[in-house]
Amino acid sequence: AAAPEEKTGHSPIRLDVRVAIPGPVFIRGRGLDSEWGGELAVTGKADAPEVDGALEVRRGQFGLAGRTFAFQRGRVVFDGGPPADPALDMLLTAQVADVLAKVRVGGRAQDPTIDLTSEPALPEDEVLARVLFGSPRAQLSPLQALKLAQSAAVLSGRFGAGGGITDTVRETLGVDTLDVDTGVDSEGSRGASLSVGKYVAPGVFLRLQQGLSGATSKAVVEVELTDNVTVETDIGADSESRVGADIGLDGDVV
Repeated sequence: AAAPEEKTGHSPIRLDVRVAIPGPVFIRGRGLDSEWGGELAVTGKADAPEVDGALEVRRGQFGLAGRTFAFQRGRVVFDGGPPADPALDMLLTAQVADVLAKVRVGGRAQDPTIDLTSEPALPEDEVLARVLFGSPRAQLSPLQALKLAQSAAVLSGRFGAGGGITDTVRETLGVDTLDVDTGVDSEGSRGASLSVGKYVAPGVFLRLQQGLSGATSKAVVEVELTDNVTVETDIGADSESRVGADIGLDGDVV
Protein backbone atom coordinates (compact mmCIF):
# COMPACT_ATOMS: atom_id res chain seq x y z
CA ALA A 1 0.00 0.00 0.00
CA ALA A 2 1.13 3.52 -0.69
CA ALA A 3 2.64 5.28 2.28
CA PRO A 4 0.34 7.95 3.74
CA GLU A 5 1.35 11.55 3.16
CA GLU A 6 3.12 13.14 6.09
CA LYS A 7 1.34 16.07 7.66
CA THR A 8 3.31 19.29 7.71
CA GLY A 9 2.05 20.30 11.15
CA HIS A 10 1.21 23.83 10.01
CA SER A 11 -2.19 25.00 11.14
CA PRO A 12 -4.48 26.39 8.42
CA ILE A 13 -6.44 28.32 11.05
CA ARG A 14 -6.15 32.09 10.82
CA LEU A 15 -6.90 34.27 13.80
CA ASP A 16 -8.70 37.59 14.17
CA VAL A 17 -9.33 38.03 17.89
CA ARG A 18 -9.82 41.20 19.88
CA VAL A 19 -9.31 40.98 23.64
CA ALA A 20 -10.52 43.78 25.92
CA ILE A 21 -9.26 43.72 29.51
CA PRO A 22 -11.08 46.50 31.36
CA GLY A 23 -9.92 45.13 34.71
CA PRO A 24 -9.47 44.41 37.41
CA VAL A 25 -6.80 41.86 36.49
CA PHE A 26 -4.28 41.30 39.29
CA ILE A 27 -0.72 40.05 38.91
CA ARG A 28 0.90 39.07 42.19
CA GLY A 29 3.95 37.18 43.33
CA ARG A 30 7.71 37.57 43.89
CA GLY A 31 7.19 40.94 45.53
CA LEU A 32 4.80 42.24 42.86
CA ASP A 33 1.23 43.30 43.73
CA SER A 34 -0.39 45.09 40.80
CA GLU A 35 -3.58 45.65 38.80
CA TRP A 36 -3.48 45.78 34.98
CA GLY A 37 -5.79 46.38 32.03
CA GLY A 38 -5.64 47.04 28.29
CA GLU A 39 -6.54 45.73 24.84
CA LEU A 40 -4.89 43.16 22.57
CA ALA A 41 -5.41 42.07 18.96
CA VAL A 42 -4.36 38.57 17.93
CA THR A 43 -3.93 37.83 14.21
CA GLY A 44 -1.84 35.55 12.03
CA LYS A 45 -1.92 31.75 12.04
CA ALA A 46 -2.75 29.67 15.09
CA ASP A 47 0.75 28.16 15.20
CA ALA A 48 2.43 31.58 14.81
CA PRO A 49 0.16 34.23 16.30
CA GLU A 50 0.88 37.94 16.03
CA VAL A 51 -0.10 40.05 19.02
CA ASP A 52 -0.55 43.83 18.97
CA GLY A 53 -1.68 46.10 21.76
CA ALA A 54 -0.63 46.99 25.28
CA LEU A 55 -1.28 46.26 28.92
CA GLU A 56 -1.02 49.16 31.37
CA VAL A 57 -0.71 49.16 35.15
CA ARG A 58 -3.63 50.74 36.97
CA ARG A 59 -2.00 50.68 40.38
CA GLY A 60 0.57 48.58 42.12
CA GLN A 61 3.82 48.22 43.99
CA PHE A 62 6.91 46.06 44.05
CA GLY A 63 8.85 44.93 47.12
CA LEU A 64 12.63 44.90 46.64
CA ALA A 65 15.40 44.66 49.26
CA GLY A 66 13.01 45.54 52.05
CA ARG A 67 11.73 48.64 50.22
CA THR A 68 8.35 49.23 48.61
CA PHE A 69 8.53 50.74 45.13
CA ALA A 70 5.30 52.27 43.80
CA PHE A 71 4.44 52.19 40.08
CA GLN A 72 4.47 55.62 38.47
CA ARG A 73 4.18 54.16 34.97
CA GLY A 74 3.90 50.64 33.61
CA ARG A 75 3.32 49.46 30.04
CA VAL A 76 3.85 46.10 28.36
CA VAL A 77 3.65 46.67 24.59
CA PHE A 78 3.03 43.90 22.06
CA ASP A 79 4.11 45.05 18.61
CA GLY A 80 3.58 41.98 16.44
CA GLY A 81 6.81 40.30 17.51
CA PRO A 82 7.07 37.07 19.52
CA PRO A 83 4.30 37.12 22.17
CA ALA A 84 6.81 36.11 24.86
CA ASP A 85 9.05 39.12 24.14
CA PRO A 86 7.03 42.34 24.45
CA ALA A 87 8.56 45.79 24.96
CA LEU A 88 8.70 47.15 28.51
CA ASP A 89 8.27 50.71 29.77
CA MET A 90 8.07 50.97 33.55
CA LEU A 91 8.97 53.50 36.23
CA LEU A 92 8.89 52.72 39.96
CA THR A 93 9.90 54.97 42.84
CA ALA A 94 10.64 54.67 46.57
CA GLN A 95 11.43 57.35 49.14
CA VAL A 96 14.54 56.50 51.19
CA ALA A 97 15.16 59.23 53.78
CA ASP A 98 15.89 62.38 51.75
CA VAL A 99 16.46 60.49 48.47
CA LEU A 100 13.79 59.52 45.93
CA ALA A 101 15.05 56.33 44.24
CA LYS A 102 13.81 55.62 40.71
CA VAL A 103 13.92 52.28 38.86
CA ARG A 104 13.33 52.40 35.10
CA VAL A 105 12.74 49.11 33.26
CA GLY A 106 12.93 49.14 29.46
CA GLY A 107 14.01 46.99 26.54
CA ARG A 108 12.36 43.66 25.77
CA ALA A 109 11.05 41.08 28.21
CA GLN A 110 13.73 38.56 27.17
CA ASP A 111 16.54 41.12 27.63
CA PRO A 112 15.35 43.99 29.84
CA THR A 113 17.39 47.05 30.77
CA ILE A 114 17.29 48.40 34.33
CA ASP A 115 18.42 51.92 35.26
CA LEU A 116 18.65 53.24 38.81
CA THR A 117 18.55 57.01 39.33
CA SER A 118 17.49 59.39 42.09
CA GLU A 119 16.41 62.88 43.10
CA PRO A 120 18.72 64.56 43.99
CA ALA A 121 21.00 62.97 41.41
CA LEU A 122 23.48 60.45 42.85
CA PRO A 123 25.75 57.79 41.28
CA GLU A 124 24.02 54.45 40.74
CA ASP A 125 26.07 52.61 43.37
CA GLU A 126 25.27 55.34 45.90
CA VAL A 127 21.54 55.05 45.18
CA LEU A 128 21.78 51.27 45.50
CA ALA A 129 23.52 51.62 48.87
CA ARG A 130 20.67 53.82 50.13
CA VAL A 131 18.04 51.37 48.85
CA LEU A 132 19.71 48.24 50.23
CA PHE A 133 21.04 49.54 53.53
CA GLY A 134 19.59 53.00 54.12
CA SER A 135 23.11 54.38 54.51
CA PRO A 136 25.63 56.23 52.33
CA ARG A 137 28.22 54.05 50.63
CA ALA A 138 31.04 55.48 52.79
CA GLN A 139 29.36 54.15 55.95
CA LEU A 140 28.95 50.53 54.79
CA SER A 141 30.64 47.62 56.53
CA PRO A 142 32.90 45.29 54.52
CA LEU A 143 30.12 42.68 54.22
CA GLN A 144 27.65 45.33 53.12
CA ALA A 145 30.16 46.63 50.55
CA LEU A 146 30.50 43.07 49.18
CA LYS A 147 26.74 42.74 48.76
CA LEU A 148 26.60 46.20 47.17
CA ALA A 149 29.25 45.22 44.59
CA GLN A 150 27.38 42.00 43.77
CA SER A 151 24.01 43.78 43.45
CA ALA A 152 25.51 46.48 41.22
CA ALA A 153 27.06 43.83 38.95
CA VAL A 154 23.78 41.93 38.60
CA LEU A 155 21.89 45.19 37.97
CA SER A 156 24.29 46.17 35.19
CA GLY A 157 23.99 42.73 33.58
CA ARG A 158 27.64 41.74 34.01
CA PHE A 159 26.59 38.58 35.82
CA GLY A 160 23.20 38.16 34.10
CA ALA A 161 20.65 36.66 36.46
CA GLY A 162 23.29 34.79 38.45
CA GLY A 163 24.83 35.66 41.78
CA GLY A 164 28.26 36.73 40.51
CA ILE A 165 30.72 36.92 43.40
CA THR A 166 28.38 35.01 45.70
CA ASP A 167 28.01 32.14 43.22
CA THR A 168 31.78 31.86 42.87
CA VAL A 169 32.31 31.68 46.64
CA ARG A 170 29.37 29.30 47.09
CA GLU A 171 30.70 26.87 44.50
CA THR A 172 34.20 27.05 46.02
CA LEU A 173 32.86 26.21 49.50
CA GLY A 174 30.61 23.45 48.15
CA VAL A 175 27.45 24.74 49.86
CA ASP A 176 23.94 25.16 48.48
CA THR A 177 23.30 28.74 49.64
CA LEU A 178 25.42 31.69 50.68
CA ASP A 179 23.94 35.03 51.66
CA VAL A 180 24.99 38.35 53.14
CA ASP A 181 22.18 39.62 55.37
CA THR A 182 21.98 43.25 56.41
CA GLY A 183 18.58 43.41 58.04
CA VAL A 184 17.13 45.70 60.66
CA ASP A 185 16.17 44.36 64.08
CA SER A 186 13.11 45.30 66.09
CA GLU A 187 14.91 48.29 67.62
CA GLY A 188 15.94 49.66 64.22
CA SER A 189 19.68 48.98 64.59
CA ARG A 190 21.55 47.58 61.63
CA GLY A 191 23.81 44.57 61.55
CA ALA A 192 25.50 42.35 59.04
CA SER A 193 25.86 38.59 58.99
CA LEU A 194 27.08 35.86 56.69
CA SER A 195 25.13 32.62 56.36
CA VAL A 196 25.82 29.36 54.52
CA GLY A 197 23.39 26.49 54.02
CA LYS A 198 23.43 22.96 52.69
CA TYR A 199 21.04 20.02 52.34
CA VAL A 200 22.56 17.33 54.60
CA ALA A 201 19.82 14.81 53.73
CA PRO A 202 16.68 14.78 51.56
CA GLY A 203 14.34 17.38 53.04
CA VAL A 204 16.80 18.40 55.79
CA PHE A 205 18.49 21.80 55.40
CA LEU A 206 21.22 23.12 57.72
CA ARG A 207 22.06 26.83 57.84
CA LEU A 208 24.87 28.44 59.85
CA GLN A 209 24.79 32.19 60.41
CA GLN A 210 27.56 34.34 61.85
CA GLY A 211 27.12 38.00 62.66
CA LEU A 212 29.74 40.65 63.19
CA SER A 213 29.51 39.86 66.90
CA GLY A 214 29.65 36.35 68.31
CA ALA A 215 26.38 36.89 70.16
CA THR A 216 24.48 36.93 66.87
CA SER A 217 25.63 33.55 65.58
CA LYS A 218 23.14 30.70 65.29
CA ALA A 219 22.49 27.34 63.64
CA VAL A 220 19.15 26.57 61.95
CA VAL A 221 17.76 23.19 60.89
CA GLU A 222 14.77 23.07 58.53
CA VAL A 223 12.91 19.77 58.03
CA GLU A 224 10.38 19.51 55.19
CA LEU A 225 7.58 17.29 56.49
CA THR A 226 5.36 17.74 53.42
CA ASP A 227 5.31 19.99 50.35
CA ASN A 228 3.54 22.67 52.40
CA VAL A 229 4.79 22.12 55.97
CA THR A 230 8.33 22.85 57.17
CA VAL A 231 9.49 22.65 60.79
CA GLU A 232 12.36 24.94 61.74
CA THR A 233 14.50 24.89 64.88
CA ASP A 234 17.45 27.08 65.74
CA ILE A 235 19.93 27.57 68.55
CA GLY A 236 21.88 30.77 69.05
CA ALA A 237 25.01 31.86 70.86
CA ASP A 238 22.87 32.47 73.97
CA SER A 239 22.14 28.70 74.03
CA GLU A 240 18.42 29.39 73.68
CA SER A 241 16.61 27.20 71.16
CA ARG A 242 13.44 27.99 69.22
CA VAL A 243 11.03 25.87 67.19
CA GLY A 244 8.55 27.05 64.56
CA ALA A 245 6.55 25.83 61.56
CA ASP A 246 5.97 27.31 58.10
CA ILE A 247 2.67 26.30 56.46
CA GLY A 248 2.24 27.17 52.78
CA LEU A 249 -1.27 28.14 51.66
CA ASP A 250 -1.85 28.81 47.94
CA GLY A 251 1.75 29.87 47.45
CA ASP A 252 1.89 32.02 50.61
CA VAL A 253 3.74 31.20 53.82
CA VAL A 254 2.23 31.80 57.26
